Amino acid sequence: MLNKAIYQEEVNGNLDEAIKLFLEIVDKNSTNRAVTVEAFYHLGLTNEKLGNKKAKEYYEKIVNNFGDQPEFVRIARERLSVLTTGVSHKEIALRQVWAGKDVDILGSVSADGEYATYTDWNFGNLAIRNLKTGENKPLTNEGNWKGPIQYALFSLISPDGKQVAYGWYNVKGIWELRLLKIGSQTPVSLYSCVADEYPIPEFWFADGKKIIFCTLNEKNKIWQLSLINITDKEVRLLKEAGGISSPGKVSLSPDEKYIAYELPGPSAKNSYDIHLMSIDTKEESVLVENPSNDRLLGWIPGRNELLFASDRSNTIDIWAVNTSGEKSTEIPKRILTNIGDIFPMGFTRDGSLYYGINSNIFDSFILPFDQNTGKLSNTPRTALLGSIFDVSWLPDGESLICRKYSDDWILRLLKYNSKSGESQILANNLDIKGEPKISPDSKSVLAFGYDKSSSEDINYEGGIYSIDIKTGLPVKIKVKQKINKNGGVEWDKDGKNIFYINDNHLIKHNIETADEKIIFTNKNLFFSPALKRSFDGRDLLFDGIADTRDTAMLNEGEAYLLSIPEREGEIKILCKAIFSGGMLKRFTLTPDGKYIYFSAVTPPQEQSILCRIPATGGTPEKVWQSKGYRIVGISINPDGKSIALSTAVNQGEIRVIENLGRKVAEVFSDEM
Repeated sequence: MLNKAIYQEEVNGNLDEAIKLFLEIVDKNSTNRAVTVEAFYHLGLTNEKLGNKKAKEYYEKIVNNFGDQPEFVRIARERLSVLTTGVSHKEIALRQVWAGKDVDILGSVSADGEYATYTDWNFGNLAIRNLKTGENKPLTNEGNWKGPIQYALFSLISPDGKQVAYGWYNVKGIWELRLLKIGSQTPVSLYSCVADEYPIPEFWFADGKKIIFCTLNEKNKIWQLSLINITDKEVRLLKEAGGISSPGKVSLSPDEKYIAYELPGPSAKNSYDIHLMSIDTKEESVLVENPSNDRLLGWIPGRNELLFASDRSNTIDIWAVNTSGEKSTEIPKRILTNIGDIFPMGFTRDGSLYYGINSNIFDSFILPFDQNTGKLSNTPRTALLGSIFDVSWLPDGESLICRKYSDDWILRLLKYNSKSGESQILANNLDIKGEPKISPDSKSVLAFGYDKSSSEDINYEGGIYSIDIKTGLPVKIKVKQKINKNGGVEWDKDGKNIFYINDNHLIKHNIETADEKIIFTNKNLFFSPALKRSFDGRDLLFDGIADTRDTAMLNEGEAYLLSIPEREGEIKILCKAIFSGGMLKRFTLTPDGKYIYFSAVTPPQEQSILCRIPATGGTPEKVWQSKGYRIVGISINPDGKSIALSTAVNQGEIRVIENLGRKVAEVFSDEM
């Protein structure tokens, strides 16, 4: 019931139905304090999203009655600290305006707060949503995932709400900065990027004739900030910086004389500082410099205060600094506490801030399983605690290796006990980006990841690590080729060699000698397949799809499960099917070696399904499906009687902080 209620809240956005379910859970599970406190927590969240004052009541219940649940008490206190000021219409109030799977937060909100632009990821088109009525409309009709690929990314509504500037990936494989009048189907190309470069429109000038935009070259890490006149398309370079791996936010001062932008700071890893630059003279200064992570939100319309989010007080809070004259050197003032990790989408004229939140919701559980018939039963269902996924059983049939998102968005590798719920972090210094694979002797885990101590080196692109399960210590395996970031890795049957993907090559690497050999080359490896050792260890299984650059194959949408001998040989197609998205990204084997299980997505409903085929190949047989969620982990218990599954859904949400401008004016009233 808890999973069902959370699904209604976070996936469907049906808050009223979710509240009914959470209340029923509280009523029926009064003795199960772990379940009850989580239900109270979600009752607080759902009521908070609806703007109901009752949210405080549920958070207070947690604080006053659940001292044995310290983590929920801590979170409830933090939410109460945010809500205690939301008393009158003149005070700050947080409100949800859109939530669900279709939410895209890389667009912008209009100056009147009525509309939001976004990318419709079903087709790749630029679209617009009426935030009051909930109506969605496409603005472009060229979006295409079947070839040649075209899609929109990053969009910015003009001050009068009549035009949109946006990035567009065109049929030539080049990014453009485009301009479109709302209601027209004829865009104007303002700027064409060079290879490996993409644009982000950052800010319109009030007259609607000039736009500030940035570009980032992903290959050489060069970030450029420019101003473009949309009438004659003249571009003026304002700022250039190297060593940038991701673009920061930019804002234009109300008098349109200064630009604020964020760049990585020199004092600490994963931190940003905020800079100020005169548009006319290009004179620069550091406005906000601190060892903490300070992220730009922007200027309040019509005011001199610049807002930013900072973790300098151990929670992410909203701060403001006065940028007028000599006051720009004053100490920032805190405006709102514990706002969390947000993506700003724009201020409205009245000073309300719209922002987006993206999160992955994970659910891992164990179901009864019959390896002979392939049937799964949904009852009894044993839930695994926490946001874990990529579950994989160890030989004891009780412990699992898995991944988990931590509070700082680092993907941790865990050893998890399915009976006690206890977990142990392995390789604490690594951000594990790839699916972990247990060694043949079950003593080590192989995975692609990033060493956080090496993150300052812009040339560092991660590596393959062998992690000792007992000690948790990682050892980097020094392969010779560049590794596909999303590509799979796997051991051979003796644990002496590993396999990895480099561009279109499947490579075998000897751990002791570092000798390498390409055992397979095909453009179908372009999408970084998952790898799995066969039951007898003689073959390597992987998924392949039609390369998007091959239009003849693309329209068929064919996906394959392939097998190739470890010591080279003829490739074999084990199964072939039509799958939306095209990739089979998780698969496992039954303990008796008779069947291969894999995950896929089936059209037209696009439901995540679990299929099986005989180990020798055959027609896929659907054995289980998960509506709305995608399968992100499959592992059959060594006893063959249960299966561990992980599912996930990406949840987007747009919220608004109302009356933020009034609050800033109040905090800085002593400077008037």
